[in-house]
Amino acid sequence: MVYLVLRLLHLLFMATWIGAVFFTSGDVRRTLDAGPSHLALLRDRVGRSTRLAGLSGILTIVTGIGMIVLLGGMGAVSPGIHIGLTIALLALVVGGAGIGGSWRKIDAGLGEGKSVADLAPLLKRMKIATMVFQTLWLVGLIAMVFRAQLG
Repeated sequence: MVYLVLRLLHLLFMATWIGAVFFTSGDVRRTLDAGPSHLALLRDRVGRSTRLAGLSGILTIVTGIGMIVLLGGMGAVSPGIHIGLTIALLALVVGGAGIGGSWRKIDAGLGEGKSVADLAPLLKRMKIATMVFQTLWLVGLIAMVFRAQLG
């Protein structure tokens, strides 16, 4: 029963992790193009989504490790789980440093009065980080779903 609860929580956190930042970089670009009157709401939205994604990512990994422990440790699970866990850890770093880090620099630039054109390289970095994060998330999911075929 504990394993099933952990698995349900794992799936819930995993879906929240990807969903929280799925449209964030596009939202930032569109809002900056819309003008300064929208910035206060943007800061609130992006701050909330990046915090939710970070927490959900950590809880996805924690619940995943909990399931691994309940199954008997790393030696008891297939290589697909090892791959998925490694990719999830990498996705957490990419999300935090790439997406969150870009956003923090964009937010600081806005506070300094920089123009959208000045922030364009950071917006591009955020978009690329988002695409890398989404790709990692998908590959990790595939590795775990098809774990029996990987080992």
